[in-house]
Amino acid sequence: MVKWPAAELFSILGGASTVVFYILFNRAAVVKRKSAYPRHVAFLALVTAIVLKSFGLSAGSYVMLVALVAVLVWFVWSVLEELPPSED
Repeated sequence: MVKWPAAELFSILGGASTVVFYILFNRAAVVKRKSAYPRHVAFLALVTAIVLKSFGLSAGSYVMLVALVAVLVWFVWSVLEELPPSED
């Protein structure tokens, strides 16, 4: 039907639809936290890595590493954000 291979087509369509739903659900969130910034980076890096890997580009591996680091930063930041403030 189309001249694009299925893996690339589905990764682009899936990535675009996932980003749209992520934006819609994120705007509907009641609680806004500063730890969402690394979550946004992790999400976008993960989607980008999946699309790049479906095209067979080696840059997808490096972007996947960035996504992993962003997930770890997000996890630590969200845990630290939940701790009660210390009293001196």
